[in-house]
Amino acid sequence: MPFMSLFLGLMLFGLGLSKLKNKHKFSAYSFFFISIFNLWIAVYTIFY
Repeated sequence: MPFMSLFLGLMLFGLGLSKLKNKHKFSAYSFFFISIFNLWIAVYTIFY
């Protein structure tokens, strides 16, 4: 389960980069915030 969350966080980060490239800043920053939170939870559950 934590590895699925890790890859989901990476996918959301990639979506944020794509949205930022297309100049959709609000959705890009939303994706970045959600992906960083998701990656933090994934790394925390892997090493805890």
